Amino acid sequence: GSHPYLNGHTGIPVNRSLYFNLCEERLSILCTRVELRGKLNILDFHLHSEDFYVGFLNLLFGYALKNINASAQNIEGIDLVDVTGKLVLQVSSTATKVKIESALGKDLSTYKGHSFKFMSISKDAKHLRSGTYANHHGLIFLPTQDVYDVSSILNEILHLDIARQQKIYDFLKCELKSDTEKPLTETNLASII
Repeated sequence: GSHPYLNGHTGIPVNRSLYFNLCEERLSILCTRVELRGKLNILDFHLHSEDFYVGFLNLLFGYALKNINASAQNIEGIDLVDVTGKLVLQVSSTATKVKIESALGKDLSTYKGHSFKFMSISKDAKHLRSGTYANHHGLIFLPTQDVYDVSSILNEILHLDIARQQKIYDFLKCELKSDTEKPLTETNLASII
């Protein structure tokens, strides 16, 4: 017979697969909506994504990222900075070599010796992990581990212990409510009408 706490198909404990499935669902919905809205030139999700990924990557990897686009020291090529961890990160809905090299090509001399990470929020970025990149400002960039996309992030979540999976599940549930969970307020109704 099958073990009561294991999912018969995968052998993953049921609540682990429940937490993972929710994480996968919320992230893939965000991913798809960023992609589609980008095609329609509705970029509100891109802006929300920067703030979302600050909290999300901080929770997942223990970073202390802050969104610098919101502040006066807005620097082209990077969106998020972790000062203590010496880390800079670009959040992008474009996953191309040109995009990464364009970010690395900006004047990031202030961040010499910092790690550079690239987060593709809607496209698969697997092909970018094997690339070589011009990196003029001495940032630490190892594409095999420093290029994130939604599937690589989900792979991280899949292998976390259950307590950490649950924390991420709670965060995603709170941050990425589906529209059906939000009661329609008068302002929402007004904008629909």
